[in-house]
Amino acid sequence: MKKTSEKARQRRKLHIRKTLSGTELKPRVYVYISNKFINVACANDDTGKVIAGMRTSKNTQSAGKVGEEFGKKLMELGYTKACFDRSGYKFGKRLTALVDGIRKSGISI
Repeated sequence: MKKTSEKARQRRKLHIRKTLSGTELKPRVYVYISNKFINVACANDDTGKVIAGMRTSKNTQSAGKVGEEFGKKLMELGYTKACFDRSGYKFGKRLTALVDGIRKSGISI
């Protein structure tokens, strides 16, 4: 059977999620990239609840802005640390801008 890029991403995602887990003190920030948007959300895997989430268009500038806004939202909720789950995507320009925006707001990743 022919491997596609989506199957390869799913394989990488499962490999990452085996060791990565969010807790109440250090939630998991995860990303989903569609054809039009970048979705970022934060989850507590102990309770299985999503804490916060945001969506942006797919360009690099808006990813950085949403990263800062998302980090501020987490700070308002009382979180100072988080672990980042790239969901098997390559850590390229958009994800780098998103994570840098979250770090600028004071969240330690």
